[in-house]
Amino acid sequence: MQSGRQTIVTLSRIPLIQMAASLSVFMESTWMLRIFLALTVLLITGCQTTPVKTAGEIKTGSKIDTSINLPVNLPVAIYVDRHKPDKGINFYGSMKEAAKLVSEDFFSKVEYLKSGNNFHYLIKFKTNSTWEYGWGRWASTISVDILSNQGDTIYTREFKDSSGMTIFNDFSAVFNSQAKIVKESLIDFLNKQGAINLSASELVSIRNTTIPLPANKLIRDLKPSTTGTGFYLDHDGTIMTANHVVQDCVFVEIGHKQKTFPASIQQNSRVLDIAILSTDNRDTPAVNITDKQSEAILGKNIFVTGYPLQGILSDSPSLTIGTVSSLGGLVGASGIFMFSAPVQPGNSGSAIVDYSGNLVGMVTSSLNQKMLLEKHDTSSQNANFGIDLSMLKKFLYKNQVAYQTDQSTTNFENATIRAVEYTNQVLCYK
Repeated sequence: MQSGRQTIVTLSRIPLIQMAASLSVFMESTWMLRIFLALTVLLITGCQTTPVKTAGEIKTGSKIDTSINLPVNLPVAIYVDRHKPDKGINFYGSMKEAAKLVSEDFFSKVEYLKSGNNFHYLIKFKTNSTWEYGWGRWASTISVDILSNQGDTIYTREFKDSSGMTIFNDFSAVFNSQAKIVKESLIDFLNKQGAINLSASELVSIRNTTIPLPANKLIRDLKPSTTGTGFYLDHDGTIMTANHVVQDCVFVEIGHKQKTFPASIQQNSRVLDIAILSTDNRDTPAVNITDKQSEAILGKNIFVTGYPLQGILSDSPSLTIGTVSSLGGLVGASGIFMFSAPVQPGNSGSAIVDYSGNLVGMVTSSLNQKMLLEKHDTSSQNANFGIDLSMLKKFLYKNQVAYQTDQSTTNFENATIRAVEYTNQVLCYK
């Protein structure tokens, strides 16, 4: 009986020993797995791509013809399509940076396409990138079209490239792939043009005074990206608006009474947020600009006429009323006052006018309610800001922009009727 018990005890120990051994192996394998994963993550993240800083760093299979001298003495404009593809991602921002970085090594003057700039070639890019899970890489397809400034297609080709094995959020790899395609496309284009034709184009560009076609004639399916408001300063179609309304636009249009017509930026200041546009319109009604009696005074009654919430409200101008609620703006800002007339997106650039029809200022911004709630746990009602008349007049004087001075109107109703006539919608195409 005793030996039987020993046998039972011995046999019962065998599973326990096996379990212990298995557990030991499992723990060892788990730690090995953890170490392997940690090393893998460290290796991948440590090998994230470094973005190229010059075109010379980019290796390509093709080389520029030795007879072609770089940079070619021709001005070019760059445009990157912003449309969202049906599948994949449009890395628009990195494509713009890559296109400009590389193009500056090939051409003497490179600018992003915008209203009013001059160029010999327009280089258009359309990019689409997809993540290939099986290969662990970004694959990019880029269409390149090069046009003359009169819209004639000179070169068109589609390129494909992949980033090489990387991690999903390694967007520097996408940038490098885009830069490589830009370099390959420009080498191919210039080689096909040849040194003789390029030299002839340089001479033509120097002597030629042909104005490039407006962007809406050079780019299909161009649609307004943002809108704002502007107002006539004189009877010759000169318009004032906020600079951020037209900043980086490739084309600017003015909308008034269901009609649109082109405008060009003549003067602007990013610091002051003021822009002056010119149009071919004549005999235009204008806001009245007088002397000190129309400047912002605390408690003064004012109204704002503009085109807010484009796509939600109708294309008819909206009018709101309020008062000058403070003669100061945000901390550190000068030439700014606060007013209580309600404004919405699209009101930027609207004239702030008193009840006699005299210009008091121009709408620029309002307090961000979301920011106030998140950072200060509070909100504000109708805390909006405008550039005061004295600052606007200094800008006009410095840039030699004429403005209209008429008699003040006798009542509020006449002032609003005039405001509807001189107020325009400003449409920015990007």
